[in-house]
Parts: sequence; structure tokens; C-alpha cells
Amino acid sequence: MPGADLPGAVQALTFLRSLPPNLHLAGHAVVVGGGDVAMDCARMALRRGACDATIVYRRSRQEMPASEEEVRETEEEGVRFQYLTSPVRILGEGKSERLECQRMTLGEPDASGRRKPVPIPGATVSFPADLVIFATGQRAELEGLGVGGLGVGVDGEGIITGMDGGVVTNSPGVFVAGGTSVVAAMKAGRAAAQGIDAYVRARPNSGSAGASPARES
Repeated sequence: MPGADLPGAVQALTFLRSLPPNLHLAGHAVVVGGGDVAMDCARMALRRGACDATIVYRRSRQEMPASEEEVRETEEEGVRFQYLTSPVRILGEGKSERLECQRMTLGEPDASGRRKPVPIPGATVSFPADLVIFATGQRAELEGLGVGGLGVGVDGEGIITGMDGGVVTNSPGVFVAGGTSVVAAMKAGRAAAQGIDAYVRARPNSGSAGASPARES
């Protein structure tokens, strides 16, 4: 996006990791995205001194992936929401000053099953933005892991999955798991641990009668 390299534009995790206890933000904060991390970023921006915080999301609230509880608490904390709004570029002289956006409408469902946002011709809007935080999702870096022969893939959220979307791979004894949140990762890790336990118990001479369950981590 034009202007994304200006001072004041930052990725979500970089922003959250760089919040020392005494940090005091100033100006207007705009968060791009609609997931739980976007909610976290907007709330932290307000708590650290931003005069206001706005979440810009290209679909409607119904399509927003953040949990209902997170959205409700974010609203209660005073964060503003701009739905059906997609960022176009960041404007500013030497630093971020405004975020220019395109107004959208919802079209037919896309591959994810959510209705696809479609630009409304000539409908643009801009917001004061001294800080622009991109919380638009991340994908796992899988190069070098040799996943090609394991029968694994990547789901719509960028998470590695095994055969049929599960934790089992084509390679005996190799399991995969992951998630976009701590809770999702823990759930996937538990499923993988159960698969590992069943695999070990089924092996010849495994002593399954008295075997201890595989430890989960």
C-alpha cells in the first residue's frame, strides 16, 4: 500500500511487542483488520494515550472474525468502528497523517464463504491517522520444512494442516498442528497429542497395556 513505509505505520505484533509500561501515545490511531488482534491493538492504543482509536474493516460486522465478546468489549472501551471500508493509501509529509479509504458494499460469497467486499465507485473517505496498525493476519513460513511430501496444506487462515484438514500427515509418526490464537493452538496441540498417543500405543512391542499416555505440551 502506498505510504505503508512511512513512520507511524506498523504491523500489529510489532506494535504490541513495543509497548513499554511508560509509553504514552499521542494523536489518532487507526487499526486495519477485524480479528481479535485488531481489537487488542485498538484497545491498547487508547489505553496508552491515543486521543481516539478507529478500526477499519472492509466487510460488515457480521463477517468480522473477532469473537463477539472481544468486539463488544472493544466498543465499550470507546473504540470506533468503520465497516465496509478498505484502506487505499497512507498520506503524510514524512510521517503518517491520514489514511485514505474506499467505501465498499458486499457482493457474492468468496472462497471463505463470506460475502466479498466490492468497491463503491467514487465513494472514498479519509481519517486522521498518526498511527496506522495493520492487523490483517499472518501466515506461517513453511519453506524448508519439507511439507510437500507429507500431504499437508494451509487452511484459509494460513495455518498448516494435515490430511483432510486434521493433524495426521502422510509420514508415519509425523503430526502437525497450529492455530491463529492461543486457544485454537492449544486445541490443535491436544488433538495432535492424542494422535501421537494412539500412534505410539498401536506400534508393535509398545507395551500398550501398561503404557503411559503421551505427554502433552
